[in-house]
Amino acid sequence: MIENECFIFNALRAAGFTDCAAAGVIANLYVESGLKPDNVQNSCEKRVGSDSDYTERVNSGAYSRESFMRDACGYGLAQWTFSTRKAALYDYCRNHSGNISNIDDQINFLVIECKTRGLFAKLNGCKTPYAAAIMFMLEFERPKNQTITAQKSRGELGVRFYNDNVSSHSIDATAAKLDDLCAAVRDTLNGKYGNGDARKRALGDKYDVVQTIINYIS
Repeated sequence: MIENECFIFNALRAAGFTDCAAAGVIANLYVESGLKPDNVQNSCEKRVGSDSDYTERVNSGAYSRESFMRDACGYGLAQWTFSTRKAALYDYCRNHSGNISNIDDQINFLVIECKTRGLFAKLNGCKTPYAAAIMFMLEFERPKNQTITAQKSRGELGVRFYNDNVSSHSIDATAAKLDDLCAAVRDTLNGKYGNGDARKRALGDKYDVVQTIINYIS
């Protein structure tokens, strides 16, 4: 399992989320932050510092609340970015643990946001972790990339995290498919399938999703 995965899943379940909803939420948090509560948006690090440096400066007051809320840098498990949401996260954490990277505070804050938005009940109404992951993506995270391919990827991750934490099976057909896809992306980046039409022929029906992932991470 990934670091913090079991802790976050159990915390979400304790907060009242169903197994399906919890897995769907974790799938998104994994994509957003790698399940790291002190994660600062990678593209911002040159401007605001590393995860640990940024967190320490905010906690110490060297980096003000105003700066934190307005720097447009995603932060934490859910990569909170919008100014009012970051300000609310800051206030919640400071009023509880005093540490903006506290994982309990961030999970509790996420639950509060979901309940305030009416998303808590909607997620718990999802019958599958696949559906829950897509709902959380579109109604909570709202990333720039909301294509069908991106939705499918997060949905499949929801299934995988469900199996990790609920099912007695550590791997199923969906997980195997994801592993195969990751291998195809890695091999393509390493030049195994060439470029252009040669790559299309070699990858076949995997081409579109593999190329989308490569374009996204490049």
